[in-house]
Formats: sequence, C-alpha cells, structure tokens
Amino acid sequence: MKTAIVLALCLCASFALAAGDKTIDSVDHQMKADSRIQITGSFTEASPVWDRGYGYNEPAPTACDYLLTAAYYQGQYYDMFCIESVDQNPVEIVVNEATTLDDTTLHIYCAEFDPTLPLANCVFFDDDDGAGLFSAITVADGVILSAGVQYWVVISNYGVGDPGDMGDFVIDTSDNVVVCGGVATEVTDWSAIKGLFK
Repeated sequence: MKTAIVLALCLCASFALAAGDKTIDSVDHQMKADSRIQITGSFTEASPVWDRGYGYNEPAPTACDYLLTAAYYQGQYYDMFCIESVDQNPVEIVVNEATTLDDTTLHIYCAEFDPTLPLANCVFFDDDDGAGLFSAITVADGVILSAGVQYWVVISNYGVGDPGDMGDFVIDTSDNVVVCGGVATEVTDWSAIKGLFK
C-alpha cells in the first residue's frame, strides 16, 4: 500500500513537472516584519482572466526581461496593483496565509505591463515560495526595483477550473514598498502604536 502511495505521488509530481509550471516546493517563507503594507482583494467569476506565464531564471532587478514561458494551464483569474519602491533595497512581496485561494502565482512587471502580452516586460516571477502553495518574492531573491518607478504586481491563481480558484487574497509587502495612489492599508500592532508616543 505504501509503495502504491509513493508511486502515485511520484506520478503526480512528474505530470506537474512535465507541464512545466510546477517544481517541488522546498520553501515556506512567511513575512516576519512587524510593520508592512497589505494589499487585499478577491477572485470571483467576474474577475478578469489572462494566460499567465512562468519562469525559473535569475532575477534581472533593473531590467524588464525576465524569461517567461506560456503556462500549461491558461485562463487564470488575476488582479494587478501598481507599486513603487522607496529605496534600493530588495523588495519582499508575500501572499499571506489568510488567503483563501488554494494556489497562487506572483509576477512583478515593468509599467508597460499588458495582460494580453503576459510574457513581456516581466521583472520576476514566483509560484510556491510562500506558505504551502502560496507565492513569495523574498529578500533572498534579490529583486531591487528602481526607487520611485512604477511597477505592477500581478497575483493569479495557479490552475483553471478548481473550486479554490475563487476566494480572497492578502498580500504583505516589505516596508520599502508603497502602492501607487495610496490604495493599500498599513498594518499596525500595539507595539507599533506605542512607538508613535516615544
């Protein structure tokens, strides 16, 4: 029985790898910062869809030429948010565990982002470096965005046709990321509030 289970898991993994999108998840990053920006939203049947890409190459933090390949699955829900970095330090963008989607992907694009051209102008991509099947672009990825320049963060569900494709998402960012137009909300806790009165 155990042999059958192991073979089934290997078979599933080989199908995922054959599809080109998934690799074995070896990272479960969660943001540890006390103060950060949160971006929230939902995927519903009314959400826009796109044909997302995937990629595994090293980041090119000042370029818009991260190599993406058309995903095996097409027609995912997506949402996009304009962000800027306030310094030249690596950014961190992490899908929070409060997210009710089953599986996510994250892209950062240069401002020329066009969802009908999903393979163009990408800065970085992540599939599963967050908790479980959630996405995380971490400081270790070394993604440095030019300060004061607009970029797009695009969150998407991984597959198509699963019940977990619709639901709520929460994205945490490092404190050197701001949302264009001030749409995001800053998360505070009691220690951050006390710090205002020192």
